[in-house]
Amino acid sequence: MNRAGTTLYLLRNPAHRGVGFFQRSSFFPDFIVWLHDEATGHTRILFVEPHGMHHHGLGYPNRSKIEALKKLDEMSGEPAFRDRRIEMGGYILTSTRREEIPGAEELTWEDLAAEYRVIHQAGDEYIGRMLG
Repeated sequence: MNRAGTTLYLLRNPAHRGVGFFQRSSFFPDFIVWLHDEATGHTRILFVEPHGMHHHGLGYPNRSKIEALKKLDEMSGEPAFRDRRIEMGGYILTSTRREEIPGAEELTWEDLAAEYRVIHQAGDEYIGRMLG
């Protein structure tokens, strides 16, 4: 897709062969999204994992995925990435209702997105939130 100077690439990340993160356990997000702004030279790389959260909620093994995605945000602030205008991050997309996610009963969807990198996959608004 190329619209108004922004190019978007969506790639399916092969399980156990593609890009993975190995802090505590191997985590291979299902999708990689590249957004490149031609005018600014800014590139945003998102790792996206559609995942039900009703079994393990915010605990292990989902916790290692959450920590890996948060680490990507931190890395984006390092000079090697910042100087090249590369921003990284990611989200766990879930269709699980918030009240059915263990550990999230008292949190809002805004809290989950900011602190845990979890976005509710409902309607079309999650796409804008993820890409915005």
